[in-house]
Amino acid sequence: MLSQLLYSCLCLLSAASCCLVSATGLSQGPLCLYNDSSGPTWGVPLKPLPGRHSGYLFNRTLWSGVCLEPSSVVQWNLVLFSVMGTVSGLQTVLCGANILNSILGLILGQGLCHSKVSPVSV
Repeated sequence: MLSQLLYSCLCLLSAASCCLVSATGLSQGPLCLYNDSSGPTWGVPLKPLPGRHSGYLFNRTLWSGVCLEPSSVVQWNLVLFSVMGTVSGLQTVLCGANILNSILGLILGQGLCHSKVSPVSV
C-alpha cells in the first residue's frame, strides 16, 4: 500500500507538470515564421505583451494573419495543448483520489471491510 502511495504521488507530480506545460504553451503561443520589421523571422509573435495585445486566445483575427509557416500552427497549438491540459487535469484528479484511497488503506487497514462470517461447510 505504501508503494502504491509513492507511485501515486509521483504520478500526481508528473500530471501537474504536464498541466503546467500545457497552460504555458497555450498562453505563450506557437513558434512560427512571421514577418518582422527586418524580414521573415522565426519566433513567438503571439506572446501577450502589455502594450500590444492581451494574447491570441480570444482574438481569432490574429490566428491566420500572423504566422506564415507552418500552416495552421495556431489551431494545432490550441487543440494540442487544450487536449493535453484537459487529460492531465483529469489525471491529476484521479491520482489525488488514488492517494486518498492509499492513505485510507494505510490508516484503516485492508481488513476493515471484509466479512467476518465464514461460509458454512457441509
